[in-house]
Amino acid sequence: MRRRCSLCGGKLNGNICTECGLDNSKNDDQYVTLENSGHEESLTHVHTEEEKPYEGKTMTRENVRKAKNADKNAKKADAKKASAGNQRYNYTASSGQQASRPVKKKKKFGKFLAGFVIIAAFAGELGGTIIHEVQNYFEDYTYDDSDSYTEDDPYSDVQEVMPDDGEVYEADLTAGVYKGGVHIPQGTYTLTCKSGSGQVELIDSKNNIWVQYSFGDDYDNPEEEVSDFEVFPGCYVMVEDTLELHMTAENAQMNLTAIANPLTESKAVSDKFTVGKDVPAGVYDVKCVEGLGIFDYDVTVSAGYESYMGMLIGNEESGFPQELKNIVLIDGTEVDLEGLTVELTPSEWIESEEYESFYDNYY
Repeated sequence: MRRRCSLCGGKLNGNICTECGLDNSKNDDQYVTLENSGHEESLTHVHTEEEKPYEGKTMTRENVRKAKNADKNAKKADAKKASAGNQRYNYTASSGQQASRPVKKKKKFGKFLAGFVIIAAFAGELGGTIIHEVQNYFEDYTYDDSDSYTEDDPYSDVQEVMPDDGEVYEADLTAGVYKGGVHIPQGTYTLTCKSGSGQVELIDSKNNIWVQYSFGDDYDNPEEEVSDFEVFPGCYVMVEDTLELHMTAENAQMNLTAIANPLTESKAVSDKFTVGKDVPAGVYDVKCVEGLGIFDYDVTVSAGYESYMGMLIGNEESGFPQELKNIVLIDGTEVDLEGLTVELTPSEWIESEEYESFYDNYY
């Protein structure tokens, strides 16, 4: 049987739980560490601007998310202590100025289940029946608590058939988000690193595919070449950090569904902004003009939960990617640009002007 989430028992999309969002493949060694230190630095530490918290670190989107949540929790704790002393304040890590940043709370399936079972226990005979059924439900699944677990064949559940024939296609991708059938033709690809370092991730919930590979000298065991990288229509290919990824296929299906972007005006933004209020909803290439840090935002995917999409970005001197491609910003999205100034330029191609539909297969 396919394994379930070690935290809540939810269905896994690759190694990501669709119920609580836990990455079942991660271990403590994959937290953000300092390049030259012999120990891991606490993620509850709130950095000051002078400490240059990102310098010398290899950071993935998952690590950025963890660091962000740890920073928010630390600030929340500081605010709580201040309230106890009748001094209501909060601060940002880079400015020291007073600020307010609400913490979004997510419902956890495990907590819901625990509460449900407790209530049912007080319901007498009916409660006993329900508990018995819940126990039987979880006994149907096997669990693997190994943090290093990977599936032997990430394409074992694919129902779609990949065509054998097609056209020869090559492309070089830099940091950003790309969708199969829109930005990348369907096909079976070979991946190599053209330059830089970073990770490439493929998410395809329709076909239950999740794979991730690391390239470049910033990793202990980087890939030299990845073959049989299957891109189906609707999947997401995410390239991170300074990696320039070279992709080649001999069976590419060139019937792309992309349309020209109706937006034409670029806009520079700093600090934070709200989509639909400060900038129009749409698809943008994001270029860093000043500073370095995180283009920090969440999206609500079709399954109904928030998914963290923050990515590293920086100016020419930062050593971070200076541009992020095809960032889809939907109405109401709040983007935090602490310490950054970026220019939003409409991307050349988009999937649809119904921007929410971009994330239909992302869960």
